[in-house]
Formats: sequence, structure tokens, C-alpha cells
Amino acid sequence: GGETNQELRKRVETVIPKIVKENLYKTVIVVTHSGVIQAAIASALYVPVEHQTKIIIPTGSATQINYFDSWSNVAYTGYKPVWG
Repeated sequence: GGETNQELRKRVETVIPKIVKENLYKTVIVVTHSGVIQAAIASALYVPVEHQTKIIIPTGSATQINYFDSWSNVAYTGYKPVWG
């Protein structure tokens, strides 16, 4: 088997604070798979790990999570640009 949702969540919750700390006041783009995005959103919004897979992330979509000193929010998720 692969990584459990709990293991993934722990990994995400270890890495994201490091990325934020190293890039204060900067915009950072992270390209990853839907499982990591689910875990990041769930962590930002305090969703229990057993429910994080209920967060739907469409393939090829964008998600914006804002991190502040003591809180975070999800600005949008599932965004797909339409190219004319």
C-alpha cells in the first residue's frame, strides 16, 4: 500500500509552514496532485483528516490558499481558466 491519508496530512502540515516561513510576503505556486491539495485545504480549514477526501479537486484546476500569522483561508478551489 501507499501513504495513508493521515500520513499525507502530516507530511503536508510539516512542509507548508516551511514554505510559508521561507516565502513571507511572496506569492508561491505549488504544482501537485489532488490528494495534497485536499490535505492542504482540510488543514487550512480544520477539516478532520477522515473527511478530507470529500473535498473535490478537478483535474487541471487551481486552488488558492492564503496563509497569515495565525490563520488561513481558501480563496478559491476548482478554478479552471477558459481559453478563448
